[in-house]
Amino acid sequence: MKTPARPAVRATRIVTLTLNPALDITTSIDRVRPTEKLRCRPARYDPGGGGVNVARIAHVLGAPVLAILAAGGPSGGLVTALLEQARVPFDRVPIAEPTRESFTIDEQSTGGQYRFVLPGARMTFAEQVHCLVQLRAATASAGLVVASGSLPPGVPGNYYQRVADVCRHAGVPLILEQRRAAAVVVSLGAEGALLAAPAGSYRFSAVRMRGGRGVGAGDAMVAAIALGLSRGWPLVKSVQWGIAAGAAMLMTPDTAVCSRSAVENLFALVAQPSEVIGLSA
Repeated sequence: MKTPARPAVRATRIVTLTLNPALDITTSIDRVRPTEKLRCRPARYDPGGGGVNVARIAHVLGAPVLAILAAGGPSGGLVTALLEQARVPFDRVPIAEPTRESFTIDEQSTGGQYRFVLPGARMTFAEQVHCLVQLRAATASAGLVVASGSLPPGVPGNYYQRVADVCRHAGVPLILEQRRAAAVVVSLGAEGALLAAPAGSYRFSAVRMRGGRGVGAGDAMVAAIALGLSRGWPLVKSVQWGIAAGAAMLMTPDTAVCSRSAVENLFALVAQPSEVIGLSA
């Protein structure tokens, strides 16, 4: 049985970029009914959004991180206060409009979950440029950059190309979630994952878990893959670490992050992948 021995090589800093963070609000109720006033249980608040979640999970797993995020209004202030509370280093790019809120309601009687995601704050051109300036400064001490999450209103679809240009100029590797790159990892949820890379393509089986909702599992997978690569691990091993992190999120309540010990224990259960012929990046 393989063990997730912590490598002697210290991980380089992982910088994440989140243009559309969210204040994640989670509550529960016995049953969701239309038109009625629904009395919910006390809410849980977490900082959210793709890159923010990646930074939170990578931090828990022991990586040095820096989360760059655009945040505004009282909700943005609460997001950054929660990051401070979790001791996750961050650079806040102030914006005029308030950071979006994301609502999750767990229905206790059925086990169902309802998730409501708002579109996010509209960013001005100057605010978009400010994010790139902050990223450019952070690349001076970064070993890897992760850009993850949706683009908010006002941000053009080619914005991540500008992010890629900044990273290329700095000579820093970039992981861009849900975009094509030198290697492509496709999460298949309960069916595992696919890796397509120039050196070969592989199918990974998932770790079988009982129950769980999987909220944040994709972000956990990205965070763990980034951590593995920053430690100099091979891509295949990094994806296995990512599968373990995604599975560990099934053990956490709603938008809470997984524990490092859970990821390490599950890593020992991740099987070796099988090679896929005829699939390449």
